[in-house]
Amino acid sequence: MRGTPWAGGEAVPVRGTPWAAPSVGQAWAVPGHGDAVRLHSGDVAGACARGPGVLSRAGVLSVRGDTRPAAERGVAALVVAGAGRRRRCRASPFFDRHRYGQYNDSVLNVVKDQEPKRRYQSRLREDGTRRTRQAIVAAAGELFVANGYVATSLADIAVAAGVARPTVFAAFGSKPALLREVLDQALAGDDAPVPVADRPWFKPVWDATTQAAVLDAYAQVCVLIGGRAAALFETVRRAADAAPEVTELWDTLQANRRAGARMVVERLRSTGPLRPGLDGERAVDVMWLLNDPAHYSAMVQRCDWPADSFRDWLAGVMRDALLPR
Repeated sequence: MRGTPWAGGEAVPVRGTPWAAPSVGQAWAVPGHGDAVRLHSGDVAGACARGPGVLSRAGVLSVRGDTRPAAERGVAALVVAGAGRRRRCRASPFFDRHRYGQYNDSVLNVVKDQEPKRRYQSRLREDGTRRTRQAIVAAAGELFVANGYVATSLADIAVAAGVARPTVFAAFGSKPALLREVLDQALAGDDAPVPVADRPWFKPVWDATTQAAVLDAYAQVCVLIGGRAAALFETVRRAADAAPEVTELWDTLQANRRAGARMVVERLRSTGPLRPGLDGERAVDVMWLLNDPAHYSAMVQRCDWPADSFRDWLAGVMRDALLPR
């Protein structure tokens, strides 16, 4: 990186007069590399190194095909024409030497070596942004449950998450949107964009080969969701009476529960008949009643039932209500 560029080689302009001072937009080919570089800034540092057969200009360069803005490329380098005696270029005060590197580095090496660093820095920024969002979601969930939705402000959430209030607003836009994200992650288990029905912990419902096994697997799903979201469901139910902006979210939760109930009933009917006298829509009604996280809240969180005992009880109630005797 810090050696003399293109030892013994020369840079030949693709267009324009050879050995003329490079101009903005002029393309240069580097023999032996098969790529072209293009001068994007003008005479930034001036003719900073001259000698027999040597003409150097400092500028911001990019490999052909790189259409990103110069500020994102962040590469300061030399265009060298001719061969012969070479000198170190004086650093231009316009560029930060530590940020951009030595000016007498190989242009192509500088460009290529910057890309992995940019990818690494991009991953760091993405990881940092995700950690910030997760901290906000966790803090919001705790405060919504403890203090209620209406009494919890974005400023309260920012303090609990250790961020500024504008950060919360920039990440989620509004308190209802943040509540929706808190619920989504509680239902799914994380922030990955994967539907509940496609999650690994829902897979046993699809893999079951008997009706009883389908209901056992779905009872376990209800336990998992109840453990993560029962308290939040109650928070939203209460807020819907006092905050009109939450009413739509509560209605959506009920509709989604019914869609889940319908999906499981259809799975049941694909493996055998329902209880005599029970049609498909009535079966969906029953399943929608039974998959309510309020049952988990009542039996496990209030009555101190073990989660396994609640799962077995729920599966038994489902079998009695839906399957032939």
